[in-house]
Order: sequence, then structure tokens, then C-alpha cells
Amino acid sequence: MSHVSQPDSNPEVRHAPEGLSRPIVLTALFGTIAFAVLLCIIASVLMHHDRRALGPTPDGRALGVPHDVAEIHETLFRTADPVPSLPAAQRRALDEYRWVDRDAGIVAIPVGRAIELVLERARATK
Repeated sequence: MSHVSQPDSNPEVRHAPEGLSRPIVLTALFGTIAFAVLLCIIASVLMHHDRRALGPTPDGRALGVPHDVAEIHETLFRTADPVPSLPAAQRRALDEYRWVDRDAGIVAIPVGRAIELVLERARATK
């Protein structure tokens, strides 16, 4: 006969049940769901309040004229001319023939003509 006792037969050893108990799992689940619903209600109330603040007044009047805030006028950005145009003097310098240094014999030619000359030279060297 063996004197080794089986682990289930020792009265001093108590075994904890495996896994989580059902009431704890259900409480955590319902608590999480209740918290999520509460957050959704709070978010809905805040969004409704913001929407009312940004929209027309309850009696149907539209919002007032834009006003100055911290000395910045609230207007839409002008998108008709996204690229700033060159001032007239710079535009003339790009579009006309002129002397750069008469003594050295250096002249400026229009940009368009300069591009044509460069292309002609590139075609001639091929």
C-alpha cells in the first residue's frame, strides 16, 4: 500500500473554482454597457447644444454679420487668384528687351524668347 494521498482526498486543501463566477462577469458586462450608454447620452446632449449655438436662433433669425475678433476680420479667403501676381515692374522686367550692362554688352530678353533660344540650341546639338 502506498502512503501517498490523492490531492482531492485531503480535507485541509480547498480548491477554488476555475474561471470567473457568473455574477461577476454579468455585473462587469452590464456596468460597461450602462457606462457606454451614459457617454452616448452626454455626447448627444453636447452636440445638440453646439448645433443650436452655431445655427439660426430659435425664432428663425439668421446669425448676425461677422464681427471683428481680436482685430481679425472674419471673411472668406479669396480663392479666385490662388497664385499671387507679380507687380507691374517685375512683370515688365520679365517681358521686355533691355540693357543690363551697356558697357559690357549684356542685354536682358523676355523669358519666353530665352526659353525658345535654349530649346533651339538643344535641338541643334542633338
